[in-house]
Amino acid sequence: MYCVYHLSYNGYVFYIGISAQPAIRYYQHACCADSCTAGYVHKLRVANQLPDFNIIYIGDHHDAISYETNLIKACAVISHKLCNFDLNPVNNRLIVPFDWNNRIKYPRKTYTKNIYKHWHAKKKEYEQFGYINMDNPAIIG
Repeated sequence: MYCVYHLSYNGYVFYIGISAQPAIRYYQHACCADSCTAGYVHKLRVANQLPDFNIIYIGDHHDAISYETNLIKACAVISHKLCNFDLNPVNNRLIVPFDWNNRIKYPRKTYTKNIYKHWHAKKKEYEQFGYINMDNPAIIG
């Protein structure tokens, strides 16, 4: 099973993605390990914030890819800018410059703890709908 998710901040969706391991994928985004979202997420981190991670669809791989593709295309039609590079037209990209050499580096233990708290806040919502097995958040239940 795969999930389609979006990253947002203050209600503004800035990235749409797909993953079979949502907890790990969120951690990658939150640590600025994804080049598409690194600039935007880094700006949030400087302000001591993290993006919201919301699962919006669960399905098999083919259906999830179709859902993600259609959602990104729908955003392009209404000119809602996203950080996505693939599937997103160049003129619809939300470009946030990011200097890899001057990024803020947090102690791993502290930052991992903050990401876990943020992810844990979604636990009840995900479990309520049966989306995630929180005993192992990388596995969709």
